[in-house]
Amino acid sequence: MVENISEKKERIMELVLVISLAVLPNFLSALFAYLGLIDMDYSSSNIQAVYVLQIATQITILAVFFYVLYRQGRGLDYIGFSFAWQDIFTGLGLAIIAYITAFLVNLIIIFYSFLLGFEFNIGPENVELFNTGPLSILLFLLLIVNSFYEELIVRAYFITEVEGFTKKTALTVALCIILQTSYHVYQGIMPLFNIATIFLVFSLYYIRKRRIMPVIFAHTYINIISVLLSRILQRLVG
Repeated sequence: MVENISEKKERIMELVLVISLAVLPNFLSALFAYLGLIDMDYSSSNIQAVYVLQIATQITILAVFFYVLYRQGRGLDYIGFSFAWQDIFTGLGLAIIAYITAFLVNLIIIFYSFLLGFEFNIGPENVELFNTGPLSILLFLLLIVNSFYEELIVRAYFITEVEGFTKKTALTVALCIILQTSYHVYQGIMPLFNIATIFLVFSLYYIRKRRIMPVIFAHTYINIISVLLSRILQRLVG
């Protein structure tokens, strides 16, 4: 019994460590950008070097996460990480459902905001990281790595562990969405509703199927589409 309690405490500490590494720096950066304390304009930077830095950081934190699972004697199947060819198409369908759901939520918010006289900036802000410079292999690699990074750690691992500790699925999903949405606050308030809705769809799928690979594909599709649409809108407006 003493060993079980000790192991549980260690798992909680390792969960806090991994989630802190994955989320806290991104959250603070996003918060400071939203408050105007830091500038996310990368026009004067070598954007390819920024991509390399982002990729290296996320891969390093993923390595820490994999080590934690290894140290605990758990494999990737513990978080539902396995590949099947149909995941490619399941992920596409999941991305479409998430997009449609977010679009409907967006319409409802805009409608009631108009009735109540509120004004929101609908478009995302501070997305120069993805709009600066030409499309490149490094950019697409970052989008793919980021999907693995967020989904493996902040969704699959977080939900699996927290649900195991609390036995409360709804609370776990809510905390996961809040956590994952928090470090996107740099985009502005209105886009957060879209992001939270997409993450809700992803979390509900994971809770039901207990497989994360289709969610990783869906996240990758949405990352790529968002970057392409952002660049198209930038050209049309600018």
